[in-house]
Amino acid sequence: MKSLNRTILIRLRAAKAASPFAFLLLSSTAFAGERPAQLGEKFIVHEWGTFTSYQGSNGRTQHGMYREEEALPGFVQGRCKLTGSGGDVHGSPKCSDFMPKSGSPLGVDQKMETPVIYFYSDAKKQASVTVDFPSGIISQWFPEATAFSPAIDHVDRVAGGKMTWDVTVNDYGSDLALPTPMAASIWLPSRQVNANTISFKDQNEKFVFYRGLGQFTVPFYVTSNIDNKVTIQNKSDEPIANVFLMEFDGNRGYFLPLKGVGSNHSIDIAKPSIALNGHDKLEYLAEAKSALTQALAQSGLYDDEALAMTNTWESHYFLTPGVRVLYVWPRAWADKVLPLSIAPAPDQIVRTMVGRVEITTAQQEQALIGDLQTAAAAATRFDYDKKIGRLAEPILRGLLSSNLGEPVKVKIEEYLRRQ
Repeated sequence: MKSLNRTILIRLRAAKAASPFAFLLLSSTAFAGERPAQLGEKFIVHEWGTFTSYQGSNGRTQHGMYREEEALPGFVQGRCKLTGSGGDVHGSPKCSDFMPKSGSPLGVDQKMETPVIYFYSDAKKQASVTVDFPSGIISQWFPEATAFSPAIDHVDRVAGGKMTWDVTVNDYGSDLALPTPMAASIWLPSRQVNANTISFKDQNEKFVFYRGLGQFTVPFYVTSNIDNKVTIQNKSDEPIANVFLMEFDGNRGYFLPLKGVGSNHSIDIAKPSIALNGHDKLEYLAEAKSALTQALAQSGLYDDEALAMTNTWESHYFLTPGVRVLYVWPRAWADKVLPLSIAPAPDQIVRTMVGRVEITTAQQEQALIGDLQTAAAAATRFDYDKKIGRLAEPILRGLLSSNLGEPVKVKIEEYLRRQ
């Protein structure tokens, strides 16, 4: 992994030195580079995170995005821990499987995954950080929050989330003991950043962390037809600078950088064949991480922050089988969906959110419908979770609008009621 990271850093530095015409991902936007050697009186805050959703071939976002894919260390705070016996947790001891109580609107369209907030200052200071999540709930966090809403056991919708942390930003270079996560944890790469350590009571870390679930959509749509033409639409007034179409089958993959999508514009792409256009796992992974790291640095993150983000999400961005689109949110979207306030006010705030859209193509959907109809005709059991996988619930919700036939529709509805 060290050699792969070195390759990515070499490519990142080369990209910075290249002409904008020589490298696809570069624009007139300057890279942030590294933490300044001297900040003086400046106070700088940088944040990155991911919003994960699912869209079928018709571009409609589907409910069901609440399953935890990456376990967090035991020291992380969460609504399920605070409830003791379970309370707001739905069907699982995992905190991010949190759902509102039965009888309330249960739709979860977005998983807000691992936003982390870094602090940069030459001197020690106190900081109060408040995140509003009007269309969602914050389910896990670290360090301990000083205030949050909604109250435990008082959740009747996926909305009204808010959390405040009052932390000490320690002197730069302070050598404080950090909590120990499990080996190979996704927690560790996020620490490989030249930021100040922050503290609350006896809890020390290199960042403020939070995770949650949302019920909202953004004006970004991915559709496909039976001929494997993929259309990406940006129906907002904000341009999107970097978009990537990717696929991985467990052994081979491709990571296709696309030109940015202008405001209220769309682009069409012929979906590549993984057999003809894919690369072996290690070559694909190096290319994918290098391209995304460059895009993240272009958004304003420091180089080590950009690399920390791609390393944190290596498994689920790049090495989880499937077809997906990654893109960097316009800053205005982050400020609207997730308002952030910090006191004292920083001299600079960088917020980089990546949209991760898991998709099924029209060809994949037709093949799945065929399998479901064959199983129904033969009256054999179809194991949805095993055969479809982690996205079974949103995929099946999307298929309900297709011409499935009544036996298949009834079986899918029975499965969804059990979720």
